[in-house]
Amino acid sequence: MKLVELKCRNCGAKLSIPKDSKIVTCDFCKTTFQIDDEIKHIKYDNMMQSGYEFEKGRIRAQEERKEKQIEEFVNFCEQQTISNKRKKTALILCCIGFVGINGLHEFYVGNSKKGWIKLFTLNYFIFGLFYDLLKISIGKFQDKYGKYLKN
Repeated sequence: MKLVELKCRNCGAKLSIPKDSKIVTCDFCKTTFQIDDEIKHIKYDNMMQSGYEFEKGRIRAQEERKEKQIEEFVNFCEQQTISNKRKKTALILCCIGFVGINGLHEFYVGNSKKGWIKLFTLNYFIFGLFYDLLKISIGKFQDKYGKYLKN
């Protein structure tokens, strides 16, 4: 049995513990205390199986947390690759180029340098106009940040 210095909870006096005693009485305030054994013997049935099940549950929880983090990251990346500019508006502005005002769709998506070049070169002599119409209609046209236009 390990000897530990105990003090009374009521008055703070040192308690003297007789050997192999389960009950101690304070000499000053006459309060009695019960002493527990330090070592408790507990028998676990199927301890190996319980440990295995616990570890399986811990690993499953880690995998679920990783899958959730991956899903959140994929959703974040998908939101980052789509522009807030609409494809339909860019398509209409590109079609205005047939009337004579070229490059409006480039101004719309923020590519002002390309817009000025297309305006003064008649959209690369109209070939660029068809190319941009094709890119916008199949969804490969990008804004100035490299994001694709949303539907």
